[in-house]
Amino acid sequence: MSPRAERSRAAITARFPELAAALAETPMVSRAVHDGDALVDIDLGPARLYNRDGRVVAAEQVRAFNAKPLQFFANNPSMANLGSPISGAMLSRMLHELGGDGVSALVAKPDYEGSFLIVLGIGAGHHLPELIATTKARHLLIVEPIPEFLRHALGAIDWEALFETAAARGITLRLSLAERPDRITHAIEQFVQWVGEPFIDGGFVFLHYPSWALVETRDRLPLAINQNFISRGFYEDELKMMTNAVANLSRHDCRIIDARLRLARPETAILVGSGPSIDPALPDLVRLARTGVVFSAGTGLRVCLKNGVVPDFHCELENGEPTYDSLRKTAAQYPFTGIRLIASVTVDPRVPALFDQRYFFFRDTVSSTKILAPPGHELFGAGPTCVNTAMRLANALGFKQFALFGTDCGAKVDGPKHSSHAIYQHDQQFQAFERKQVLNHILPGNFGGEVATDWVLGLCARLLGDLTRTFRLTVLNTSDGVRIAGTTPRLASTIANFAPPDPLRLFGDITRSTTPFPAGEFFATLGDGALAQAAGRAFDDLAALVDAAEREGDDLAAFWTRLTGFFHTAARDYRRTASMILGSLRSMPKIGMFFIHRTADPGRRAALT
Repeated sequence: MSPRAERSRAAITARFPELAAALAETPMVSRAVHDGDALVDIDLGPARLYNRDGRVVAAEQVRAFNAKPLQFFANNPSMANLGSPISGAMLSRMLHELGGDGVSALVAKPDYEGSFLIVLGIGAGHHLPELIATTKARHLLIVEPIPEFLRHALGAIDWEALFETAAARGITLRLSLAERPDRITHAIEQFVQWVGEPFIDGGFVFLHYPSWALVETRDRLPLAINQNFISRGFYEDELKMMTNAVANLSRHDCRIIDARLRLARPETAILVGSGPSIDPALPDLVRLARTGVVFSAGTGLRVCLKNGVVPDFHCELENGEPTYDSLRKTAAQYPFTGIRLIASVTVDPRVPALFDQRYFFFRDTVSSTKILAPPGHELFGAGPTCVNTAMRLANALGFKQFALFGTDCGAKVDGPKHSSHAIYQHDQQFQAFERKQVLNHILPGNFGGEVATDWVLGLCARLLGDLTRTFRLTVLNTSDGVRIAGTTPRLASTIANFAPPDPLRLFGDITRSTTPFPAGEFFATLGDGALAQAAGRAFDDLAALVDAAEREGDDLAAFWTRLTGFFHTAARDYRRTASMILGSLRSMPKIGMFFIHRTADPGRRAALT
């Protein structure tokens, strides 16, 4: 090993010891190609990585990138919860300040120092020194899915000098040897969450060489990045969910499903959504429903009842009035007799009153769960749609075998968005909702072809795949919609009848594994006054944090860093009561950064900050 390679290995070992240990065990199949002492290419056997001097290739790539970089940016600040009056007030204030300071136009893309750069591929590494010396980003993630390339790069460039340049420019640098697109994407998402989602607006991606894993990752990134940039939760919504949770637990007798693992059940859970592909499969749904346990999801309930299928369980997630309106209108046509409701404790309190039996659960991340849920009750993966709720809650009850109907997570391009039996086709209120839905992203189809989707439905499909893999589920997917990783595409007509369930055993087991709470009794476990005192401390400390930021002249990037400390300690210091305001706190800096980072004049930008 050359002296440069020795120094480079020591530099990486000092900073990334686990990665260095894995690297040391990597077998070398490829061979370095030298021009004198310089490593200029990598011989892969049947071909070479560059087929010419890698130094020249790298220089050309960096020049082209600096002239026209691949950059993520938002077209508008709508993903920062502008439906929230608090965020709306922030937007109005920003527009007023801009006008008062004489800013009449903004540049199309953000222009500032502080965002992130994702480098897809190391190869020989000759592109890295110039990238790090010139980038406006202050956070770098370098990904190499072929670990032996990094071993070659240890001798090609001076990694100790690379780290020193990064440190001198205030750049944090991370390395990842994730090999598959899903794992690379996950590493990028973790990196973005660590940096902070406001910095997605203006983030860069540099693709060094076109391997399948890296190109696939690049193509997946827009949807993954959008899903991370969109603000989740805002104060008014959290307040509504807390109000609903208190009302539901106070008014309704219920059973609560906790997050503990249960023994695997032998029955097959049939999940029914309202995607358009369910229509031709309805005869087989009717046939199979006699031998499975049916979980309807959201507007899939009407599809079931209109076709004579009475679900064993119906699943709801959302807290808004449209959920109640849909169920109320459906109940006016079809009785809900014998259907057991499984719902987030945050649903509209009028929803549980429509059902005779109610099972509540605590959905992940929302403030009502953080504040009210006992230990071991927060159920992750139950969103963002009712279809996710149905799969996660069925699994929480012990189901391991699934058949999916109408879980399209999108629609064929220019095709219908929902089943012809769904309320969206029969009610003006819901027809208006459907018209507003824009499917602006394309994903591979379950049976081939392409399917149009949006960020919510795309996330739905992705998380269904995550649930399938995480809990090792066996899932037959009859839906002609988005391909869901880990599931098996199957035409409904080819599925044989399942082994019929034993109703007494099934519902007896579920009753025994859930906790009963007569109306109002849940709150006997909470202390009196302690939560209010904790919330008071949270607001006092937040006010002090803002005062300190103003005193010390923080710009928005520095203020975000300061806020991050508050985010990290909020759960510990305030009995999780601060969770009610964290969504709005995360949204407001995004709105400010959107406008300030598009103000071309540096002086005016500084004045606005």
